[in-house]
Amino acid sequence: MIRFEVIASALTEWDLLEKLKDVYENPHLNLYMGYVVDMETGEVFPGNLRLNKGKYEVFKVVAD
Repeated sequence: MIRFEVIASALTEWDLLEKLKDVYENPHLNLYMGYVVDMETGEVFPGNLRLNKGKYEVFKVVAD
């Protein structure tokens, strides 16, 4: 079964980005082209950006 697992959500992209920095313990993160990216190294972190019911969310797809 495939499901979406929300990593973080917030009402604004800025708040979402601040939550992601805490989740991944990385102050250099930014949202770029719908992905979570370390702007210093170029590393792409798990998760895709979406707008869901008025909230911004970063989620990953999980297969059980």
